[in-house]
Amino acid sequence: MEDENLITETASSVPAIPEETEEIYHIKISVRNLVEFVLQSGDIDDRIGGVNQANAMQEGSRIHRKLQKKGGSMYHAEVPLKHVISYGEFDLGIEGRADGIIYDVLEMDEKAKRKTPKVTIDEIKGMYADVASFEHPIEVHLAQAKTYAYNFYAKSAAGNKYR
Repeated sequence: MEDENLITETASSVPAIPEETEEIYHIKISVRNLVEFVLQSGDIDDRIGGVNQANAMQEGSRIHRKLQKKGGSMYHAEVPLKHVISYGEFDLGIEGRADGIIYDVLEMDEKAKRKTPKVTIDEIKGMYADVASFEHPIEVHLAQAKTYAYNFYAKSAAGNKYR
């Protein structure tokens, strides 16, 4: 009998959790930080053997700009992409800049009965490696491109345009 009273008293002293909260917590994370966190693995040593990090960054930026300039009139460089996912009292904003979005030939969308552009999300990665020897893409690079593609699609499906 004493145990029943203890349980009743303890339960009645716990404050009720409100069913709905009016406060929304906004969390922002970059696409790169998100995919690197989700796919983290391996060694924490991120040094590139025999390469000066500052020089590598400058060279990568130069090549990046050069490739973007070669994109032509259908290429849109450094396109900001953001998608917010709401869950309960949290809004998670996933944002970043796609290196490029390529709007290609118009294709007939039979369902929508209109022509829509073929879209390619371009994510440029500079590496000191022979990429032809890779059997598979580097997982974090592919995940970053896929996340930009999802953010683009989510906004486009909602009727918004990035151009």
